[in-house]
Amino acid sequence: MVDHRQPAVAESPSGRLEPRPEPVDLHALVQHLVAVLAPLVPQPAVRLVAEVDSRTPLLLTDPAMLTAILRNLATNALKFTERGEVRLEAHVEGDDAVVVCVSDTGIGIPVEHLGRVFEEFHQVPGRLQVRAQGTGLGLPYARRLTGLLGGSLTLDSRVDVGTSATLRLPITRESGEVTALGRVLIVDDDPTFRALARRMIGESARQIVEAADGATALRLLREDPPDLLLLDLNIPPPDGRAVLAVVRSDPHLAAVPVVVITAAELDTADTEMNASAVVLQKSNLQPGLLAAAAAAAERLIREKS
Repeated sequence: MVDHRQPAVAESPSGRLEPRPEPVDLHALVQHLVAVLAPLVPQPAVRLVAEVDSRTPLLLTDPAMLTAILRNLATNALKFTERGEVRLEAHVEGDDAVVVCVSDTGIGIPVEHLGRVFEEFHQVPGRLQVRAQGTGLGLPYARRLTGLLGGSLTLDSRVDVGTSATLRLPITRESGEVTALGRVLIVDDDPTFRALARRMIGESARQIVEAADGATALRLLREDPPDLLLLDLNIPPPDGRAVLAVVRSDPHLAAVPVVVITAAELDTADTEMNASAVVLQKSNLQPGLLAAAAAAAERLIREKS
């Protein structure tokens, strides 16, 4: 069963929206979004299509905010498209931007309303508006989130032809080396992967220790809390989730940054996991991504303290 919940957009203690940048695989995010939106597609009259250029790099951005923006745009397109298709396309623009376009073959927006669709509570009158309903807050909220991510959101539309929303996001480049990691604990029952992680960390860590199961990991954690924990979920008991739960509940370990590195497909709406650790897919692992994830895990701890 597909979980239709969205990952929560983070707010600061003062109630302000604040981005929490993490390494994001745009292809995986878009595919998950398409699966979530599939029940909303009025098939067979409308197709929901997604194409992400294979050259699109990993983005350092807030996955919850990006998901909320794209879900908003795609949902809006589906509401006002009776036949044809809704298409999500992503590609690299130049050296410093990724462009995501959400286009449809829907009823379009009259020119006199196109300039007002980003105003709060403004709704374009039309025959589908009553059926679709809404608050008129979706597009203004999407543009607000886009601004927080350092991007831009524009709209182009023609009546009875369709609408195209274009999201541009900056490519934030991280150093390809992991630096100043201190003591690192790698927990995985696969010795080949532990060796790979050790090579990626290289000489950047003061010390690297390893564990092949949850029991050994907990012992090492309690003996000398590391500066970074790289944790697989599928390990001999207690499994990775149980180890993470202990880390976050133990006052002596709660400040340890955790990067979960797993082959499992995790739901982006897993708020408990997202609030406790930064999650990476093993298939995407590379030194630059590991560096960004370690930095994001440290930020997560600082924000919680």
